[in-house]
Amino acid sequence: MSDMKRVALVMGNSNYGGGDDVSGVQDAKAMADCFARLGFNVLTPVLDGDLQAAKQALEGFGNEMDGADVVLFFYSGHGFQSGGESFLLPPGGPASPAGALRLDDVLQKLSLSSNTATRFAFLDACRNDKRFPDDAPKGLANPGEAPARVVQAFAASPGQVAASGSADGLSPYTMALLQYLPEPGLELDKLFAKVHAYVPSPQQPIEAGQIPQNFFFRDPVFVHAVVPEAPNDDLLVILNGDIVLNTTKPIEKDFRLKAGDNELVLLVSRGKTYHNNHDWDRPEGWKYQLDLVLPDGSKETFEGHEDTPFKDGPHQGKVFEVARVRIHVDPTSAVTAVTARDTDIWNRESPVNPRYTLNQELLFEASIASLNLTPEDILSGAIDLGGIAAVFRPFLVEFLKSGTVLGQAIADPSKTFVNVWGNRELKGYVETAMIQGRNDRIRDLKDSITEVFKRNPTPFKLFDERLIEAIRSAAKAQGSTIPSEDIRVWTALHDGSDQIPNNAALANVEAGMSPELVQQG
Repeated sequence: MSDMKRVALVMGNSNYGGGDDVSGVQDAKAMADCFARLGFNVLTPVLDGDLQAAKQALEGFGNEMDGADVVLFFYSGHGFQSGGESFLLPPGGPASPAGALRLDDVLQKLSLSSNTATRFAFLDACRNDKRFPDDAPKGLANPGEAPARVVQAFAASPGQVAASGSADGLSPYTMALLQYLPEPGLELDKLFAKVHAYVPSPQQPIEAGQIPQNFFFRDPVFVHAVVPEAPNDDLLVILNGDIVLNTTKPIEKDFRLKAGDNELVLLVSRGKTYHNNHDWDRPEGWKYQLDLVLPDGSKETFEGHEDTPFKDGPHQGKVFEVARVRIHVDPTSAVTAVTARDTDIWNRESPVNPRYTLNQELLFEASIASLNLTPEDILSGAIDLGGIAAVFRPFLVEFLKSGTVLGQAIADPSKTFVNVWGNRELKGYVETAMIQGRNDRIRDLKDSITEVFKRNPTPFKLFDERLIEAIRSAAKAQGSTIPSEDIRVWTALHDGSDQIPNNAALANVEAGMSPELVQQG
């Protein structure tokens, strides 16, 4: 709630006698409670007070306005028009201007508040009264020109009768106000639009006077968002359909929430980057963390990461959804809570995330040095290089023995690994294809290395395609129920010079692969 000074005077009349009672007292009591919860200093309500009591309360109202930012008058009961003016009718007196409170007197009293104060007169007063002549004009008069910064809100249009509740109930107009006044962050024009829609036809509420902008009976609710660490990727947050955050850096920002459910969608935009800047190496991973601090000070953390995404898959060079969050703001109390969270979207099978791109693991690894390849192996057994084979031979010798090309260190061949990556459920089939199909895989690797030296931008595509077919055959032979289209892997020639050898190599030994094909840790 803001620190503005707010003052309200509430009047309600019901006991008019003769079976003509209306819901004014109950309306006034309910509205007094509502205004108090909204931070108003609510003066003692005038309930079934006579004209003198109404005038005294109005005078006291004027004394309390000093320094107020918001002043508000609410009336529920009988009202009528006479001579083009509107009057509010107390019980116990004549149904005439002499026995009633002039609306203009109320508006003038409101005008005595600070020139910067926002002023309201809510009038639920257009009721039938048996004491009025049958030919008397109905309802209140057309609103005249009120003092500046005064908003008049009428339960019904000029000349129209407003519905009342029973003496122990509430009127439709008052129920509408109770429904929407407490809604956090509800601007006045939207508030009145909702009130109009709530009140049943043919009654048509209206407002007179200039509607202030950026005024709220209850302040908007904000959640404080914190990105504590640079995500190295673009983190995007969409709130109720609008982009409210797009950052690659640590940042703090407030998100304004609406009453009811607020839907947040978290996305990561990841470029195509690779370890050691080699596009035949492993893709670099991504991560994100978003902390949301709620108005009560509690914190909700949303985070996720993937160390090695599927190469050229949905999480590399793409914008992809990682999480969804629902934050509920109670329309009446403004209590705010996270009511739903899903941080596993990126790792769940969907049209965007095929099964083979999920749960990525290193399924097989062997070093280049362990394969004991020679330039002659590649130049004689690989895809034909034509007449330029002799040109490539010195580079192959240099690379295979020392890991250098043209004097520049590239990688230690004993720490340059052939990697096979994919969904962890394919591990057994990959081992079968790599171990039992050892000779075929070495043949395919020779062909791929040849393509590297031919500067083919996708040198391992051939190896991948042949390996995937071998894995599918192994899966079928072992009775796998995994659909063929979900059996896909990717390979990389990983430069691990600055890393500890992966334990997957030793695991492959245990699986039965010949030790000479495995990098020993």
